[in-house]
Amino acid sequence: MTARCSFCAMPVNAYRHSVVVNVATTISLAPTFRVLGPVEVRRDRALLPIGGPRLRALLGALLLRANRTVERRWLIDAVWPDSAPPSAEANLRQYVTKLRRVARQQHLTDTVRLHWAWPGYRLEIPAAELDLTMFQRLADRGRAVLAAGDPLAARGYLTQALDLWQGELCEGLPLSPPLSGERYHWAEARAAAGAALVAAQLALGAYRDAAARARLLIEAHPLREELRVMLMIALYRTQSRGEALAAYTDARDTLVAELGIEPGPPLRRLHQAVLTDDPLLLGDAAEWLGDAAEWLAAESTPVSHPPARPVKPRSCPRPALPWRALHG
Repeated sequence: MTARCSFCAMPVNAYRHSVVVNVATTISLAPTFRVLGPVEVRRDRALLPIGGPRLRALLGALLLRANRTVERRWLIDAVWPDSAPPSAEANLRQYVTKLRRVARQQHLTDTVRLHWAWPGYRLEIPAAELDLTMFQRLADRGRAVLAAGDPLAARGYLTQALDLWQGELCEGLPLSPPLSGERYHWAEARAAAGAALVAAQLALGAYRDAAARARLLIEAHPLREELRVMLMIALYRTQSRGEALAAYTDARDTLVAELGIEPGPPLRRLHQAVLTDDPLLLGDAAEWLGDAAEWLAAESTPVSHPPARPVKPRSCPRPALPWRALHG
C-alpha cells in the first residue's frame, strides 16, 4: 500500500525522506559571519573582536547586502542613523580601511573580500560563511520539498533554518532607515519559514509540536488568520476540541478589536466544523484554507531596494506560504 501524508493525503516516499534529511543535516551551521542576532565574527565558534559601534554598524550593513554593490549613501545612513556629519564620505572611507585591517589581522582575507565598486562598496563572501544566506537557502529548500510532498525533509531544513536565529536581525545596532527595512523584510521571511514548519509538522501528525509553534507565531503575528486555522486544526486533532473553539474566540476577538472585522470565510467554516465534529476535519487540511491554498511558496529573497525610511507593517500582512503543497 502506498504511504500517504497525514496532512494532505499525498503519496510520499519514505526512502526519499531519509536521504534528503541526511543531506540537510550535513550542512555546516557554524558560519563565520552572523547577523541573525548580534553582528558577530567567529572562528571555530570563538568570538573575534570587530571594533567600535560605527565599525560594527558598517560591517552589519555590508553583510546584509553581501555579494552586492552597496551605495555609499545607504552605508552612511546605516552608520549614522540620526544625522551624518559633513565629513561622512571621508569617515566612511576610513572605516572601510579599518575593516580591511581587521580582516587581515584576523586572517579573514581568504574568506572575504571588501573592495570599491561604483557607486559604493562590495563585500564578497561565500554563502556558507554568512548565517543570513544559510537561512535563506535552507528555508527555500524546506518550502520546495514541502511543496513536492516531502514534509519530513521539509521539517529538517526548516528547523535548521530557524535555529540559526539568535535574536533580532543585527541586534544591538542603532535603528536606522536601512536597518528598519531589512528587519521588517527578514522578520517576514522568518515568520513564513515558521508557518511552513507548522504545515510540515501537521503533515507528519506532530500535532502538539504544530500547535506549540503556531501559538508562538500568533504571538508575533496575531492578525494572520492562516496561522489561526492551522492552530485550530492541530488542537482538534489532539482531541482538544474545547481549546480549538477557544482559539477561534481569541482570533475573532483580536480581529474585531484590532481591525473592526469578523474572521474570514475559512476560519468561520472551520469554527462551524469544529462545533459539529465534521469528519472532514480529519482529512485534507487544505480544504479549510480557502484561497490561501492556491498561493505559491515565496523565496526568501533579499531586499532589492532598501526603503529610504522605516517601513511600517501593513495592518494584516499575509505571508506567501506553500499552501499548494497541501493539494499536491
